[in-house]
Amino acid sequence: EGCALGIKSVAMSQAGDEVTRENIDWSPGEVHAPGVIRQLLDAGWPDGVLMNLNFPSGSAAEVKGWALVGQGRYDLQSTEIEERRDARNRPYYWVGLRRRRASPPVSTDLAAVYSGKISVTPLHMNLTEGAVLKKLQEKLGWK
Repeated sequence: EGCALGIKSVAMSQAGDEVTRENIDWSPGEVHAPGVIRQLLDAGWPDGVLMNLNFPSGSAAEVKGWALVGQGRYDLQSTEIEERRDARNRPYYWVGLRRRRASPPVSTDLAAVYSGKISVTPLHMNLTEGAVLKKLQEKLGWK
């Protein structure tokens, strides 16, 4: 919301145990976030951009630096679909990720975190695919 309102914004996530998500050591973010954010603020970034920080699992002392990288994505084998029931016993489907280590491309946030680094990824809020929008407007005659 802050980013949409023109306020410099940072999102942060802390990696933990890949399977249980228990006993998360929050020290990487607690110790390193202030310095990383200070450097980013000093460098500056345009309105409409959100800085996404991901902290690796382990202790703050184990962090191996930080990397400016692109956004990665999990592979299809990481996707998990479960049929569940809501409070009124109606079925719905929960789509999530299996907690397992993938093999992401090197220059991504996932690879940086897996290698023990803090990943920093600038994200923009407008997800409109401009080229496809223009092509469809031309083909369909809609504007």
